[in-house]
Amino acid sequence: MVKLVNEEQRTVYADGRVEKEITSHDRSRLDQTIKQAKQVMKGAGVSGPFVEGVHNGGHLSGTVPLRKEDVKDMKPSWIPDGLWVADLSLAPRSQGLLTILLTSALALRVARKIAQVETVIN
Repeated sequence: MVKLVNEEQRTVYADGRVEKEITSHDRSRLDQTIKQAKQVMKGAGVSGPFVEGVHNGGHLSGTVPLRKEDVKDMKPSWIPDGLWVADLSLAPRSQGLLTILLTSALALRVARKIAQVETVIN
């Protein structure tokens, strides 16, 4: 698997469709990285076949990103009371790294915030 941060150029339409093209800069970086990955695999004794798969990993991020002023509450200010987000969408942009640790840390922090709010309410 090759994972890169791509250029943030996309369109989200009112009907929910998302258009995200691979830019020429992204393609160039991807080609170079695939070449390096193949060299590493061959050096490790892997004979292939090497298959180029999907160009997106499906990790959503940036859909409800936290702004600096939202971090204290771990909740975007425009989200209705009682609704919380505890996933990678809180990240302001793609990190270009494995996402499980960041997602887990965000979810834990949001869960602690929810518990704190619930304690105050009760």
